[in-house]
Amino acid sequence: MVDDTLTAFRAAQQGNLSYFTTITEEYCHSGNSNTFWWSRKHEKSGDSLCHYATRHGQLTCLKLFYQNGADLEATNYDGKKPIHDAAQFCQADCLDFLLRHHVQVDCFKKSDWTPLMLACTKTSLKIVKKLIAAGADPLLKNKDGWNSFHIACRGGQIEMVKYIHQIQPDIWRTASHNGRTALHTAALHGHSAVTEYLLEMCQYPQDVSDTCGSTPLMDAVKSKSLEIVGVLVEKYMADVRKMDSVGRQVIHLAAQTGSVEILDYLITRHGICVDTPDASLRSPLHIAAQEGHVTVVEKLVKLGSDPGTVDSYGKTALDYAKSSRVLSCVQCLQSSTDR
Repeated sequence: MVDDTLTAFRAAQQGNLSYFTTITEEYCHSGNSNTFWWSRKHEKSGDSLCHYATRHGQLTCLKLFYQNGADLEATNYDGKKPIHDAAQFCQADCLDFLLRHHVQVDCFKKSDWTPLMLACTKTSLKIVKKLIAAGADPLLKNKDGWNSFHIACRGGQIEMVKYIHQIQPDIWRTASHNGRTALHTAALHGHSAVTEYLLEMCQYPQDVSDTCGSTPLMDAVKSKSLEIVGVLVEKYMADVRKMDSVGRQVIHLAAQTGSVEILDYLITRHGICVDTPDASLRSPLHIAAQEGHVTVVEKLVKLGSDPGTVDSYGKTALDYAKSSRVLSCVQCLQSSTDR
């Protein structure tokens, strides 16, 4: 009798129905129960045959497994059920089959992720709609306090974001455990269309802060999105001088991320002092030198930054450049200091 577990999982992945038909016939001829065979799990992942068939869209195999007593609610070692895989891998036909057999739609895997949350990391609005139509709750949170709306905003799928907001108009009010809103998330990942939608359709304060004092504007700077920075500052009057919990302003974050365009925009258009100190008296030039961003160092020097400024530790930008061992930064600052 064929009883090779790894071969069975490969067959489920490939949709090799003839392999499983042979297995079924052999068990029937032997007069033995085959329930245990169909319920076995992969040694490393704990996946069942149903997981494999669902993940790879092998609906015919999935149906056969179910007919032979396989558990459609089986969990692997991460707590995932086949419905998680149907959602994550956008397998609509398998998802329909599972839902018709009334599997639990809001089950949690490891880290408290539901099938709907996994679907929101992808691009298939169809899968999201199927899950919500079956009763999936977009308001459920994972271990970090993110709900499906946060996750859709992170992925930047604007139609998905609009749909979830339409069916749950107050879902935007939810923040994660560290105080981050969907607006923070969209800005951090540089999704301009989602960010503008959230600003227009939801009532976020433009300078809403998370527990670290970060604002959506600060996150937009981290994403190097001059477009989002411009919208937040010009249209929604976001505060370019607001500090986070460690005393950094957006100009320091622009220097840290190496965004020359945003630095130039803040200094030349909005009059931010080129040597604005943070809580440790470090200027943007200190930070850029420490990070080894030579183009930012050159730009700041050109805009008038003082290479001789010392921070609260008595260090100059040149000291930080030497520590970072970026020779071009060292050379630029040495030539500026020698002038």
